[in-house]
Amino acid sequence: MNKTTRHQLLSAILNGGKWLPRFTMNDYAAAFKQYVEEFGPVYMEAVRTEPSIPALASELLDGMEASWAKARIWSRTAARMDTLQMLVNYLSPMLLGLEEPACGELANCIRDGWAERRPKEAYKTASYKKIMGGFRRVFLGIPLPDKRSESEE
Repeated sequence: MNKTTRHQLLSAILNGGKWLPRFTMNDYAAAFKQYVEEFGPVYMEAVRTEPSIPALASELLDGMEASWAKARIWSRTAARMDTLQMLVNYLSPMLLGLEEPACGELANCIRDGWAERRPKEAYKTASYKKIMGGFRRVFLGIPLPDKRSESEE
């Protein structure tokens, strides 16, 4: 994989400052759509041209670790947790939803590689629909009508 492609793939994971604040019930749908439009084609092209999906996942995990090593020692854990949130909330659902079958394999390889390197921080992949279903509208513990489901249909 060339350096430009690698940088683009890693920027989808490591530059969470733009995406993580938008992980709210009201903004996640628009943020996820924008994320997929921006990074979906890059990942589809990468899995089509890369001969080994596990090798690509390993290279991405190595790039993440190199990025954390460059962070100041007191902010490395926060950088790692931001990366984990990006993997769970944006990258994995995007890869599982793309039409290229190898993208789902890449999501699983990244998840398995992460669990192998950090067993105490293992995560599960979930589809966009499942994540969106996790947002609940409640006030003082009382469920409110969900206007989202009516507007999305």
